[in-house]
Parts: sequence; structure tokens; C-alpha cells
Amino acid sequence: MWIFEEDSEIENLNELLENMSSDNDRLTIQCVEMKAQLKKERIQIRDLKFEIDRLQRTNRISIFCPKVRRIHQKYEKILRTDYDSLLPKIIANIDRLIQSQPESNEDLIMMVVKVLNFKKGIDEYLRKVNEDYWRIERNPCILMENLGNEEVEMFPSDEFMENIRKLMADNNFDII
Repeated sequence: MWIFEEDSEIENLNELLENMSSDNDRLTIQCVEMKAQLKKERIQIRDLKFEIDRLQRTNRISIFCPKVRRIHQKYEKILRTDYDSLLPKIIANIDRLIQSQPESNEDLIMMVVKVLNFKKGIDEYLRKVNEDYWRIERNPCILMENLGNEEVEMFPSDEFMENIRKLMADNNFDII
């Protein structure tokens, strides 16, 4: 579960309150660091797309096989329409956090916790994509051998994507 449970959320807030300076410098630095990390992850997604294209060019994944093509199209759709366009919006949200003047430190902490919580979901997504991708990269035969098995889910499922969207809604991110 990516969303903080109530007790742990309060514990995290208290810890942040105890450790932050009066001028919010610590939280501002934390937001800047998250922004930099998200930019790195956006580059990772771009690199994954280049690798898929390279596999196509070297015929390690044949785009002429209908089932392979469907898997490839699903993967490309996830990268292009969801996360490649989503990450800049998350970065913009962090920018707004940094530039905003919340009424109290607690307001700022709540916003930072939401961003941290959402980023946890992004990290989980990237981990899943990387696992699936490198499994094929290490042994392309796995993909070919499993093409006859309709139950094989090579890349993040529709259910997984729906969980990410729910995570965004639960954290009040207006980025869909």
C-alpha cells in the first residue's frame, strides 16, 4: 500500500516538524532534491524507449509478430501517454510547493508528504518496468516462448495503472 496509514502519517509529520528549521529551508531543500530525482527518472524512461527501439532494429524483438507488436504498443503507450507526460506535471507541482507561502509549517509538511507518497508509487512503477524490460533483454527467448500463453503479462497491467491513478486522486494531484 503506497498511501501512508493514519498512525504512520502522524509519526512522519511529527518527525518532520521536529527536524525542520523555522524558515522551512530543510523542506525546500527536500523538494528540490525530489525534483532533481524525478528529472533523472524521466531520463530513465526515455532511455528505456531508446533501448526498445534498439531491440527492434537488431531484430531481437520482431515487430512483424502480431503478439510482440501488441506488447510493444502497450509498453510504448504506458511510457508516452502516462509517465513521460506525467513527470513534468509532478515537477511543476513541486515547483508550486517551493514557491507557495503556506499559512503554517504543518501545511507545507502535508504537501511534502503527499509528494513523497506519490513518488513512492512512481518508484514502484519504474521498478516493475525495469524488471520486465531486463528480463527480456537478458533472454529474448523468454518473450518468444511465452507468446502462446495469453495469461502472461509482460508489462504493468491495466490494474496496476489504475492503482497509480487512484494514488494520484487520493493525494489530490490534479495531473490526469
